[in-house]
Amino acid sequence: MASNKKVILFGKTGSGKSTVSNALVTNGLEQVVFQSSAGFSGCTWAIQTGAGKGWEVIDTVGLGESSAGKVNSENAESLVLDFLKKVKSSYSHIIYVKSGVERFDIVDEKIWQTFKYVIAGAEDSFIVLITHQNRAWLDSKFDALSTVDIPPIDQDSEAEEDIRPIRQDAIKRLEENLTRLFIDRGSLYFTPHIASMSESSLMETARSILDFITEMSRAAVNAFSDALGIRDYRKIMQVILFRF
Repeated sequence: MASNKKVILFGKTGSGKSTVSNALVTNGLEQVVFQSSAGFSGCTWAIQTGAGKGWEVIDTVGLGESSAGKVNSENAESLVLDFLKKVKSSYSHIIYVKSGVERFDIVDEKIWQTFKYVIAGAEDSFIVLITHQNRAWLDSKFDALSTVDIPPIDQDSEAEEDIRPIRQDAIKRLEENLTRLFIDRGSLYFTPHIASMSESSLMETARSILDFITEMSRAAVNAFSDALGIRDYRKIMQVILFRF
């Protein structure tokens, strides 16, 4: 296994995946390797990849967020099958990124359940990353978690001179937190079941994922209550909490 830690990120558009990805593979946010997924309009099963500083990162774009009927079933199956082939690998960290400023809703549920389909078998490397400043919906037991505030680029050059070292220190602490979790797990990489699947099994999995997303889109499901959503995550994940 290569010395690089290999990370894959899932989550809703706007959750901060691209910022986390850029922070891990560059020395700051000045260099943009990963574009915001908001710029991938209509692209629902894409990935972006990048590497640097000992991290290899895969950022998934739009997973589970497409509206029903945008592509026909045959093309949809091909898209999902191609996606599964691209993410067949072993990972040090499988990270679900969730914005702390939003309540859990049906889109979160779709993405979360789809995410669990894709990386089933590698649950030991699951991490939830809660982003953004508003933590009102997190209960008091999360107060002890370390926080990392990664300030954005300031267009005022003088202000940016002051902010840059703060940002670099925050990114360093984020990396240290992720590395510590990796070491605590014995520096092991975990491999989803899809990595050992045959072509026919992958196609069957792709169809199952599409069927699930279609049913979720049709269902009249209420948004999660905050506490229920967090309890569900807690069962299987460790959480690193940081803020932008």
